[in-house]
Amino acid sequence: MDMQQGDYISEIRDSFEIRGMMSKITFNLDAIEFDCKKDIKNFEHFRDLWRYDPDEAFERFLKEEEKKMNEFAKEMAKDDLSESEAVGDVGSL
Repeated sequence: MDMQQGDYISEIRDSFEIRGMMSKITFNLDAIEFDCKKDIKNFEHFRDLWRYDPDEAFERFLKEEEKKMNEFAKEMAKDDLSESEAVGDVGSL
């Protein structure tokens, strides 16, 4: 390389060796970006783990499950048979 003052950038830009290395770096960065995007897509269904505060998410979960359990208990109470209906007379065996 010619080391005259002021033309270092043009020497680097015009160097085939540097251009080749830059091409390899760009190719590898593109491949890494592609792989990262693919991995992010694979784990997208877990996104709530990093998007929301875990304590808030847990409290929300408890509230939702409590509602579901209360609804379930009400349904069970409606469908619950009294003991006399449940046992009944079996008759002679």
